[in-house]
Amino acid sequence: MNACQTRDRGAGQLGLRNVSSCAKTLRAAGAWVLVAVVVQGCGATGDEGLEAPSVAASMESPTAASGAASGAPTAPAAAVAQGSRAGSSAAAPGGGGDPVAETNQTPARGSSSDDPLGAAGAAGGQEAAPGPAMTEGDSMTPAMEMVDAAEADEAPDSPPGLELPDGTPTLFWLDITSNAVTRASPDGSGAMVFASGRPLSAPDGVAVDPVGGHVFVLNMGNLLGGGNRGSLVRYELDGSNAEVIMPAGSTADGETFNTGKQISIDRVHRKLYMGDREGAKVWRCDFDGGNLEVLVSGHGFRQIVGVAPDPLERMFYFTDRNDRKLLRASMDMPTGQTHADRDDVELLYHDQAADAMPLDIELDVVGRTVYWTDRRQDVVFSMGMDMPAGEDAMTRSDVKRVATGLNEAIGLAYDHENGVLFATHNGNVSAFEADGSGRPRRIGSRGRTGIAFTKIP
Repeated sequence: MNACQTRDRGAGQLGLRNVSSCAKTLRAAGAWVLVAVVVQGCGATGDEGLEAPSVAASMESPTAASGAASGAPTAPAAAVAQGSRAGSSAAAPGGGGDPVAETNQTPARGSSSDDPLGAAGAAGGQEAAPGPAMTEGDSMTPAMEMVDAAEADEAPDSPPGLELPDGTPTLFWLDITSNAVTRASPDGSGAMVFASGRPLSAPDGVAVDPVGGHVFVLNMGNLLGGGNRGSLVRYELDGSNAEVIMPAGSTADGETFNTGKQISIDRVHRKLYMGDREGAKVWRCDFDGGNLEVLVSGHGFRQIVGVAPDPLERMFYFTDRNDRKLLRASMDMPTGQTHADRDDVELLYHDQAADAMPLDIELDVVGRTVYWTDRRQDVVFSMGMDMPAGEDAMTRSDVKRVATGLNEAIGLAYDHENGVLFATHNGNVSAFEADGSGRPRRIGSRGRTGIAFTKIP
């Protein structure tokens, strides 16, 4: 994102600004900052773009995938429930979900999954405040102004937890076929087994809370899914003390958790969001597994996989892979409504490609961009988080291909500071620029489902 790009919101909402490479951050613990302003002879300095360093790696260039993607807008829940399913390429919920395509037809991968994570960061920028206008007889002496740091063209601090802490950049990714978690540097170096064996059971989603010191892994329960066997495991950052914090068969709001897919973390509100494929639901819980709840179900959903929270706008985004849709809804349940009948579900995109299968989601909540993997089209796509004016879910024109040639792309993670995405695809892990420049670089192996980027203090 360009330096000094700003997203302004209404009263009571946040505006976030990237750090300008030409302006010094002026902060004094909320106190006043004294700024000397030269009244005459001051020249404006332009901001420079910030370049995201690339992740080091080596890889043969993947082949470009063919086929175009369509665009989309917002629609109420009724439209979502009745959306067109013509050409859909997967099975109905509860039936193990396309096990042939996910397992039997992909022997090299040997899995039936598709998922990983979500989060974002922001920084404040500041410029010197202008001096008063000069009038005849005014002194040429520089004027001294008292400028409130919060008003001196500086964005307010982002909510606690939005930004990752200072620490060592680290990747975690999953191998569903061997029940293993790998930990490595973002360039793939130092790869090592973080955890394996029980209580892992066909792991599909992974998320990390570096401040609290935990790694969360969401299990499908078996390679085909179904059977209410999904569970949630929590580890210490060193891989010790494996604890099942949501056992198989867990219930809430009259529903039973079925098949775990992507798990994403809201560090601001300290919540976990989970996709339930065969259950066709989005779930949420605390970092200890408590306060389990269903956020959305019904509405004609078939198989929900990807999920990612937007803590700034208090929304969550999710995919229905069998209906080829991306949707969102509020984190806050509408008054008097339930997960099954809430009327605030918005349809953001309905892919018209017959072989489309949207899976994992990542959000850039500052740049207002959503990224997702498509397993059948072998592509990572992006689009705006908000609907372009005058367009709808099937006509939106801002859908772009960020990376192609990723055979069976499933997991997705995002290094927001450096603008780098990571994807798992058919037993591999690749890195690539989020702006679509360059080609994917293979950095690791055994990556078949979830992946997460974090910083370890």
